[in-house]
Amino acid sequence: MENTIRDIISKPVGETYELVQTLGIYCWQEEINHQDAAFFMPRFSFQSNKEYLEKLYKGISNDSSLSNQGIFASVWKIAKVYYKVPVDAPESVLSNDITTLSAFKAWCKFAAKPENKKLNVYVLSEEKHFAQYKHTELQNPSGITYYDWEEVLKNHV
Repeated sequence: MENTIRDIISKPVGETYELVQTLGIYCWQEEINHQDAAFFMPRFSFQSNKEYLEKLYKGISNDSSLSNQGIFASVWKIAKVYYKVPVDAPESVLSNDITTLSAFKAWCKFAAKPENKKLNVYVLSEEKHFAQYKHTELQNPSGITYYDWEEVLKNHV
């Protein structure tokens, strides 16, 4: 199977977004397959993240048409991806990247305990916030979705 790079990958972040912001990484279970992408667009649940989204976009919580939608506030450049990082021995993969190693250990300490013993890690850089939020066209998907830049430049994707 050919591994092509997509423009943008989007995954739900929910409560882990504070860790994304603070640590500059995003972690997910290693058994979940995905295609490589150049950019990461975290997806919020309108229902679960109303308070945070209201801080970013005043009045968004009054928009009832966004109920059950996925909301996008920014896009990040993916600087590097590490696969199959053992939760109990991350040094075996991250020993040459002390910054990511420290961030990964913090992620594991503060995020919900992973079901899997290994995680994949996006090292993120260059976050760009959207002046106006974007949202999914249909109900917020729970899994991985992919977009190209043309789709993202609209208000809904």
